[in-house]
Amino acid sequence: MISDICKAQGKHPLEPEERRVYYSPDEAIPNWNGDECARLKAGFVKGDVDDYDKKTGEPINFIKGERRSDVIKRILDEQKVKYNLLLTERGKHFYFKLPENLIGAKKINWYSNIGIEMEYHPGEGTAKTHIPYKVNGIMRQWAVGSLYNEDIDEIPFWLYPLQKSKDRPFNLDITSGSRNSALSSYLFYLVENKQYTAENAFQIVRLMNDYVLPDPLPKDEIDTILRDETLHKLKELEREKADKTISHSEVAQEIIEKFNIITVNSNFYNYEGGVYKPFDESKITEHMTTFRPKLNGNFEKEVVRHIRGLTRTDYPEDDGTVNIRNGILTFSDDGAVTLKPHSKDYISFRQFNAIYDPKVQCKLLDDCLFKWFSDDSEQIELFNQLLGYLMMNHVNYQKIFFFVGAPATGKNTLLNAIACFCRKENISAIQLDDMGAPFGLATIVNKTANIFADLKKSKVIASDKFKMLADGSPLKINQKHKPEFTYSFTGKLLFGMNQYPDFSSDFAGIERRLVIFTFKHIFKQDDKDYNPRLTDDLSTDECMSALLNKAISGYKTLLDNRGFISTKKSGEALADFVYANDSVRRWLHEAGIDEDTLLHNPIKDGYKGLYPDYCAFCINIGETAKRQRDFSSDICTLYGFEPFQKEQRLKGERIRYQMFRKK
Repeated sequence: MISDICKAQGKHPLEPEERRVYYSPDEAIPNWNGDECARLKAGFVKGDVDDYDKKTGEPINFIKGERRSDVIKRILDEQKVKYNLLLTERGKHFYFKLPENLIGAKKINWYSNIGIEMEYHPGEGTAKTHIPYKVNGIMRQWAVGSLYNEDIDEIPFWLYPLQKSKDRPFNLDITSGSRNSALSSYLFYLVENKQYTAENAFQIVRLMNDYVLPDPLPKDEIDTILRDETLHKLKELEREKADKTISHSEVAQEIIEKFNIITVNSNFYNYEGGVYKPFDESKITEHMTTFRPKLNGNFEKEVVRHIRGLTRTDYPEDDGTVNIRNGILTFSDDGAVTLKPHSKDYISFRQFNAIYDPKVQCKLLDDCLFKWFSDDSEQIELFNQLLGYLMMNHVNYQKIFFFVGAPATGKNTLLNAIACFCRKENISAIQLDDMGAPFGLATIVNKTANIFADLKKSKVIASDKFKMLADGSPLKINQKHKPEFTYSFTGKLLFGMNQYPDFSSDFAGIERRLVIFTFKHIFKQDDKDYNPRLTDDLSTDECMSALLNKAISGYKTLLDNRGFISTKKSGEALADFVYANDSVRRWLHEAGIDEDTLLHNPIKDGYKGLYPDYCAFCINIGETAKRQRDFSSDICTLYGFEPFQKEQRLKGERIRYQMFRKK
């Protein structure tokens, strides 16, 4: 509370300022046994109350027979305000911390907000306030605290200096005949002229009535003055005054702090429950009309612009962590899992609907998985890897997942459980046909997965965006009424279907990206264990925690194996898919074309050769044949061949054509 000490004579420094020597408060002034005073630090204030006249010794402005300093002390104690208190010969010195820019210079004999007269002496600066702690050879007594105690509060607002004169600008000489109207007027004066909040004005008037007025109002009358209707009017006045001077950035900051908003790719998000969720911009309008009704639509537009600028945030880099309901999971290199608490500083747009408890298992879930995957432990492990891949905020393994089976085989129930695990708000449902539409990918941003549970058998003309989503390739995203931006999808693509979609027109690169789960067991209503509530039963907290534990297991094996395991059933399903979609392989199979045939026949020789035969086959099955270049490329990839130019003479004419040969 003090910066240094100096020699004094009585209550004032002994030497003039230009010759004054200050000493550390931790040491005694050398060769000095006289009076001493300390210099009050900046950021502190002394409130000086003299209860007795210096010359006559007469009481000064006692309050209902009680010394003013005692009344102030009683209020401070009952309001639980921390302060230092030095007793003086004629009164008391109260010490508080000082809010910035509240009191710039001494204020002698000013009236406080509750109508008690006192002096205000701020520390250092122009005031150069000193604390005379040793006067006339006697150490003054500290009734509360000490010179060195800084564990004190700021001077309470009800003790702030109000005015020099008691009766102007506001007449604080409130007599019994005018108490109601005077106190009501004082409320509005404090809010309109002194910029106090409605709540602070209420407290000032209540303290004034309870402690200061010589003839206070009874409780029912003061409660009538301080009723909710008055509070509402004061708040309206408070807002109106604030709105006249408030800036766009101030309102923007107010909204940012209220809703915890950030902006990524021009979209608003707010922090709620440990995760950043898409923020409905209409809430800004609601806030403005409720709390800033006098501000117009143009002002609101500028506020929105300021919010975007003040909260713009880069898309966070992947750090390998996973956001769940009870914290953040981190994975060490050896596979150990650590749970950390949520933090607003951790920017995550997706939170899994699961509580981490490594001991949780769910028998119902295990029984269902065994039925869905026909007791195949390899398929269950592959499914665990899918769950683990969902938790990875990258698409390094470049996989797309097909759930294939007849109706009532459980594939949709399992997809619903996965959607519940990811949270429904973190799921998009874009089908293949919509991916090329102008706004087709608008809903996929920041989603954990795109799950479309009932994909119809349709012909896919172009699969480029389908493959780019699986790879995390940059894509242009168009959202209605918002700027276009480039986005790399890190979620996963899952599709349920009864039959495979037709990729034969653009099959290149599809095969290597697919993981296929087949569902064979058909559930019937007359089964003994038929459960019409199975979807709900698989959505419980227990089931979600069990899914999380399976996902963690799959996460680890994905890292250990550097990718997905190969299983017999998924391999067979993939072969069926390729056969149905790759016209070249289907031709090879159905026409009985072997390696020897490919090596000893021209690719094309007029209307004869391998490629013309393939084209005829495609016409017969109703498919569009691939271009010759693509046909040759597929054959070379499958068999490790390369094309070469062969030349021969036939009836004196030189003929050139292409053949395949081994590399």
